[in-house]
Amino acid sequence: RELNRGVFSLDCFKGNCPRSVAKPCWLTGQRGRNRPFGVDLVGYLLSELSLGEAARLLLGALDATEIPTGLVNVLTDGRIADPALRERLKSSDRHSVALSVFALAKLESFAQRTCRGQTNIAYPYWELPKVPGSWKRRFDGFDQYWAPTTFIGDMLSAHQNKPVHLVPQPVHLPEEPPRPQVFSGPLKFYTF
Repeated sequence: RELNRGVFSLDCFKGNCPRSVAKPCWLTGQRGRNRPFGVDLVGYLLSELSLGEAARLLLGALDATEIPTGLVNVLTDGRIADPALRERLKSSDRHSVALSVFALAKLESFAQRTCRGQTNIAYPYWELPKVPGSWKRRFDGFDQYWAPTTFIGDMLSAHQNKPVHLVPQPVHLPEEPPRPQVFSGPLKFYTF
């Protein structure tokens, strides 16, 4: 049963995973025993999705603060946006905290990936002020929730009892500000 939870998040499964491929604890049976300080980032790290970009931006913030980070990619349909992370996925260690980035509609499947012995934090995205009442138990799969916006934080606080912390979505700032563009014609672009 635990093997089936992790099979679809790996490029390999069962006994055919080469040693160089990092395997999540729900596949290996390691339940957070003696894990070092750091964060395992779980999400669509290689996918060309907004949720993939959100996870990559969080990874950039973790890297900027020099927090040790392990990566667990969740496979999904779509194009690969950042194949440079593939090598980093192979050498990822496992840490005391797992941070999962996903759409709240996938709450149950991401909750099944959590490991005992880790602090499991959900960083979900959701666009509505309510969730179905039948989801109440699904929220118990995580120890706490980080909300990328106050809107999501308010919704999470209203629908479950775990701690909710506002942790705004990081952004990547270029080294130099972009030059203002000059547009002629009726269409104008505003940047901020």
